[in-house]
Amino acid sequence: MPRCGYKPGMKRLIPLAFAVSMSAGLACTEESAETSKPPSSAEATPSAADAPVAEAAPPAEKSATAAREIAIEVKQDGYHPAEVKAQPGEEVVLVFTRTSESRCAEKLVVPAADVERDLPLNEPVRVELTAPASGQLAFACGMDMLQGALVVH
Repeated sequence: MPRCGYKPGMKRLIPLAFAVSMSAGLACTEESAETSKPPSSAEATPSAADAPVAEAAPPAEKSATAAREIAIEVKQDGYHPAEVKAQPGEEVVLVFTRTSESRCAEKLVVPAADVERDLPLNEPVRVELTAPASGQLAFACGMDMLQGALVVH
């Protein structure tokens, strides 16, 4: 297990984070350059250089926020709901909240997505997943006693 704060599943977020940070960096660079000199009459109107930066950021944000969120309560007897339906390739965020003090429910594992998360008592934990093209993406507790699935329909 890496010790640098890397968690399984983050490799999908790295390109998105890079794109967003690059857009933010360009915006900051242009903003710094503009604030260091007094505005002239030609600069009073928005320049073409401003528009691409503003237009480039929303698609990345839109795809990051477009995922459907599904709340899943983790009780002593299992996940509620235990089965979540999704479209093929749909991005979803499963929000697990453990409400049972059962030791079995303390960990969440999604083997096919290489996800393993601790579930603190009464604290929501977000897990971003992409539904497979067909079939299901199973999840379970660390002891594999509680089971659920993201099912493609």
